[in-house]
Amino acid sequence: ELPPLIPRDVLFGNPEKAAPKLSPDGTRLAWIAPNKDNVLQVWVKTVGKDDDKIITADKKRGIRQYLWAENSTTLLYFQDNDGDENDHVHGVDLITGNVRDFTPFQGVKATLTGIDPNFPNELLISLNARDRRLFDVYRLNLETGALVLDTENPGDVVGFAPDPKFLVRAAQVMTPDGGTEIRVRDTVNSPWQSWLKVGPEEILGLVDFTEDGKGLTLISSIGNDTARVVQRDIATGQEKLIAESKEVDAGGVLVHPRTHQVQAVSFAPGRSSWTVVDPSIQADFDGIRKLHDGDFAVVNRDTADKTWLVSFTSDRGPTRSYVWDRASR
Repeated sequence: ELPPLIPRDVLFGNPEKAAPKLSPDGTRLAWIAPNKDNVLQVWVKTVGKDDDKIITADKKRGIRQYLWAENSTTLLYFQDNDGDENDHVHGVDLITGNVRDFTPFQGVKATLTGIDPNFPNELLISLNARDRRLFDVYRLNLETGALVLDTENPGDVVGFAPDPKFLVRAAQVMTPDGGTEIRVRDTVNSPWQSWLKVGPEEILGLVDFTEDGKGLTLISSIGNDTARVVQRDIATGQEKLIAESKEVDAGGVLVHPRTHQVQAVSFAPGRSSWTVVDPSIQADFDGIRKLHDGDFAVVNRDTADKTWLVSFTSDRGPTRSYVWDRASR
């Protein structure tokens, strides 16, 4: 006899709660959940209090992408218009309750390029406003709403990256043959230079700049059977191995948002597990592993790096999220 059918809503319905994130100052928790009309909204509460509050008012589509601005008073979310896939960046001021569309351009899509804790009132946003085929980088001031063209796309760049000074100095290109090229520039006024180029048979991905801005952290299979995490000096090309597996390619890379130091790298030969690179977080990872049997990831952390939010995925239940206090373990 066949088992009973799984109700369709269990598989395709809205989650009860999903996508939690801590505010940078560690005082608030946000998440996505349906309102009374079963439309997904962003909710916020004060950590340690039962003051849950809906802060968005989407009418029908539901919100699925959001993030905290580094100032901890603005919550940003992405939403399109009736499914046209042209997301706008909206901001909710948690003090006044005002909601603002920071990219109010019809037919233009916005994506996030960069956020930095040292620049709490700025964002780097990519928009195809100048040319619908190309995404240029704009610098957004969250206080004034000013949106200024920062970096123009030369015509073939698929992604840009800022350095530790929050200046756009690296670009990733998909070449006509399906390969990858990384370009760099010394300053924002310098011309782009081709720095590293591979064919479609290699894996090459830009992760971040190093702390001094003189090198790049990459996921690279160059000269190796699997893709590993390396740091490569921009000027000399000298490479330093950070983490690798002989079995599988590198997966997620945990990078400290202030120091730009690689702290851990995940590998998934079957179950996903982490190789800790930074000894200062070894005790944290050892403790977190004991919380649940699922595979975990660090979702985000407060600016002081005292509190982390971690989530576990499992094939035997829903995602579980925990707040991890680093001092008390």
